[in-house]
Amino acid sequence: RASHDYSWYHYLQKALPKALDAARKEDIEFRKHLPVDFLSYMGFGAIEENQKARGEFSKNLDSLSEKLGHFIKKEMHNAADDFLLDYVCNRLPPKLSIQQNLDYECDTCSEICDVFVTIV
Repeated sequence: RASHDYSWYHYLQKALPKALDAARKEDIEFRKHLPVDFLSYMGFGAIEENQKARGEFSKNLDSLSEKLGHFIKKEMHNAADDFLLDYVCNRLPPKLSIQQNLDYECDTCSEICDVFVTIV
């Protein structure tokens, strides 16, 4: 499972929310309200008559997307840390308790092996 979760898609799943949150906090453009009537000209069911409004909406979206790239670069290490944390917490075998470690039978000596005892 681990290798197919190492794609740009999976990395961006971690990076984009962080970048959007940073952008919202630092750039007023991301906090501006959507046009009140945008649903009248955007979406598949919208009337196609208002091409000017669609063009302005698209232009604004392009501008915000470009700015978002800057925030992705700022958050890329935090996203990588989240990626690693997800791997450690959800893909590695669970950590054994002290008692489970004490009861671990070593394959090489057939005796109870305390080599793997860890303090939690």
